[in-house]
Amino acid sequence: MVKDGRVGYINASRLKTKAKGLPKTALIQLEEYPYLTEAKYRLVKYPSKQVYKIGEAFDSSGLIVHLEEVNGVRKLLDNSRIHFDYTISGSNQIKDGYKFTNMGTYGMGIYYDGEYTGLSFDIMALDTAVTGDLLDNGSYTIGLNGKYLKIVGGYIELWDTLPADKFIVKLVNYDSNRGPMYHIMTEDGRYVAQGSSSQGDQLLLRNMPHVWRINKYSKFSTIRDYGKQDMLVNASGASSKNGTKVTIWSYKGSAPEHGKVTFTPVK
Repeated sequence: MVKDGRVGYINASRLKTKAKGLPKTALIQLEEYPYLTEAKYRLVKYPSKQVYKIGEAFDSSGLIVHLEEVNGVRKLLDNSRIHFDYTISGSNQIKDGYKFTNMGTYGMGIYYDGEYTGLSFDIMALDTAVTGDLLDNGSYTIGLNGKYLKIVGGYIELWDTLPADKFIVKLVNYDSNRGPMYHIMTEDGRYVAQGSSSQGDQLLLRNMPHVWRINKYSKFSTIRDYGKQDMLVNASGASSKNGTKVTIWSYKGSAPEHGKVTFTPVK
């Protein structure tokens, strides 16, 4: 119930049942709206691009921020009135078009009309010597051999069921010799991993991080174990049947068709 801008309630024990009728005396208690006591900013969607090379221009496209009022109503903020501040080497206010000059991870604080929203996100700036395309941080469905990666009882299998399971991909480091280092996670915070480095080992979920190398090409990508990079994620037996195990197997050089994956951003 709502009265004078306040939310009230009636105890369920006073509702009509088969045994009793409604009470004859009114007993309505009013209390303030309990969800928020002041307006709060909400980060709804991260920018589409979160990984840069030195000299590339910052682009906040895709960023969505809401202001939630105390009554629960949300308002979409005008991105033209947003600026960002990072503290990797002192306070720096920037907008789109800013070019990064130093390598590192930048904690980007979000400001609206000069007011700090309490929100932030990380971007990574890498050396220009980094070769190849990099997969941006984000949420993806992962395709393999005509199917999708699916979580079944804590293991990873192939299925054609839609909507496909979502996986969160995050670039955590880059080594000039061994390439980009990624974590692949589920929405509940578990990590896609391998039980060991044995041939045919099925991918599973763990609470501890596992590091993968993801190579991005024009039409597909590959996922390899970071520590032993000949071990390639693939569809077991080159099968595309529902329930096919997703495993690692030693493939040096070019990846076979059943080891080529696609990452489709989840909007």
